[in-house]
Amino acid sequence: MFSRQTIGLFGLCWQLQHFCPDNDRATRREKSCLVPNNIKCYILPSLPELCRQMKSATIHEIKQELTALTPQKLLDVTLRLARFKKENKELLNYLLFESHNLEGYIESVKNEIDEQFATLPQANWYLAKKGLRKIIRGMNKHGKYTGSKEFEVEILLHFCNCLKQSDVPIYSYKALTNLYEMQLKKLQIQIKLVHEDLRFDYNRKLEILLHQEDNISLVKTSVPKIKRK
Repeated sequence: MFSRQTIGLFGLCWQLQHFCPDNDRATRREKSCLVPNNIKCYILPSLPELCRQMKSATIHEIKQELTALTPQKLLDVTLRLARFKKENKELLNYLLFESHNLEGYIESVKNEIDEQFATLPQANWYLAKKGLRKIIRGMNKHGKYTGSKEFEVEILLHFCNCLKQSDVPIYSYKALTNLYEMQLKKLQIQIKLVHEDLRFDYNRKLEILLHQEDNISLVKTSVPKIKRK
């Protein structure tokens, strides 16, 4: 345990580091003279110094280092990245086995969404909202793996259609309505970013989806309310 004098010196060191100006060499020399030599080893660097020490290399620097590695060392680094995080392993799996067949990957993600909707608790709106958010997180994750606007449009269209065809009470709860409308707005934005040759087909599919929306709203308004006696 440290004595009271040592703890007091620690406090003095901290005050010197954080409250005294450190703009010139003379100031640093004066601060150093105030602290005993056996305590200087405990002085931590200031926050800017820590940030400079923790700053990672740029992509260009990492690329240069990777090009200098041997094939075996590069393999070791790649495998360690895959073991470090689940998302790294999934991204590596996509790049190695799925990136050459985007259409097949889109179909596999659609099947995954269908399976999640099949197990979605539709009777309870709160649990349904949590399940839908989980599906959306998975969609966003796969979209980052592909980096394809076409993929995002296809998956968003499929999600909106699945949600419309399900028994989830979208229009009965504001949270579910906002969630659905947010995905529709995202879909409209993504359609504007795809190639012109595909934009017309996607806009047509979006119009069909919105037309179904209008029909549902008309049915809801046309149903008479039953008055209680």
